Amino acid sequence: MDRLAGVGGSAGKFQFPNVNKKRFAVGVPNISLAAHLHHGGGASEADEVEYDRLRALARGRARLRTDCFTRSREAYANGHGAAARDLSEAGKRHRASMERYNAQARDYIFRANNVHLPSDTIDLHRLHVEEAIEILEKRIDAARGRGEGYLNVIVGKGNHSAGGVRKVGPAVMELCRQRGLEVGEEAGNWGKLIVVLGEGRGGEQGCGRYAQYYPEAPGFLYRWLIWQQSISARMFLL
Repeated sequence: MDRLAGVGGSAGKFQFPNVNKKRFAVGVPNISLAAHLHHGGGASEADEVEYDRLRALARGRARLRTDCFTRSREAYANGHGAAARDLSEAGKRHRASMERYNAQARDYIFRANNVHLPSDTIDLHRLHVEEAIEILEKRIDAARGRGEGYLNVIVGKGNHSAGGVRKVGPAVMELCRQRGLEVGEEAGNWGKLIVVLGEGRGGEQGCGRYAQYYPEAPGFLYRWLIWQQSISARMFLL
């Protein structure tokens, strides 16, 4: 039986696990976040092993799926309709298993990385790009619904990506651009983004709903948040 069945709902839908909801005011040193970043995330070595195991199971099912579909096409081309149907159905079962294992891996690592984080922060380490974007969109909508002003988004530096090239970070930046949200990297930490949740013009422009207070300085709120967060992290690490 799958270990995490029910944690994230169905394989195609993500539901936030029960994480710490403690609120941190802007300008107050966020010690939990600084410690989290300093130690490379919240997941333990055992968590990483379990995550890798689940992803490996998903990759194995993906190979079986591809093999079944390839053989199904070959059988159909050779006039073996019944065999083609059987292989196609087997491929669909392997695909469903692949999706289930990937969903379990997603939920497992997300919970491990986020369980001790404050509610103004989300860690997307080790998630596939499409998983990270799905989760982030839900978090952004929920945070804006609560009237929160900004969100810390830990995206990593690409250490686990092929060739060390970041994928999640650029995807998050593009999502924010599409939604007109102000976003940028924290000073001195290119593995973390700060998203201003008011309506802006995308990229690093505009103050969105805060523009009425700072009409002479587009991007002021973003720069102020960056400064506050960098001060908080340095206070902890010194």
